[in-house]
Amino acid sequence: MGYLDLSDKQAKPGKALRATVDGLPITVEYENDQRHLDLGKIERVTMHWSVGPYAMAFDGYHYNVVFDVARKKAHVVKTLKISQYGRHAFKANKSNIGVGFAAMMKTDPDTLTGKCPITAEMLDVASQFVAEFMCWHNLDPRTKDLTDHRLVDIEIGRNQKSDIGKYFPDFKNSVISKYDSLKSGKSKFSYKAILVD
Repeated sequence: MGYLDLSDKQAKPGKALRATVDGLPITVEYENDQRHLDLGKIERVTMHWSVGPYAMAFDGYHYNVVFDVARKKAHVVKTLKISQYGRHAFKANKSNIGVGFAAMMKTDPDTLTGKCPITAEMLDVASQFVAEFMCWHNLDPRTKDLTDHRLVDIEIGRNQKSDIGKYFPDFKNSVISKYDSLKSGKSKFSYKAILVD
């Protein structure tokens, strides 16, 4: 359950950024040509399932959840400043924080089978991180403040993504439970260092 802040660095077109989080070598791939734009007031968090292997993050998301297969540990990697525009939700990046699961390579999103499905460890770490982020930024996971790429796609009338749809209901319930625990003081923050710029 480590984390790494790479928001002061950036990948370049054709040249991935290389780093290590808790002993896991990762790459951050370039795809975001909008990071110079101002995000505005944070109004929601959108969950995504990226297209690569477990150690490939993307700078289109503000945060990526990577997975160390050998050690069965998931980590959060911050790839953008919170104030920067992401490139993760078509026509819906304003005021929207993108969180991507580094997974999906050769995996069927309908059957959740294949080489890189989202793991239980990734879901656990991501739900803790998202609960903390939402609590810190006064967002409510019970509302549309927490959504997934498929639902955002439907909102804008595109309706082309399946994304993390099958994982999302249980994930959202886990975020709500951890959020409530944080709000009541029963649990403490683990990710304070990457919740702000």
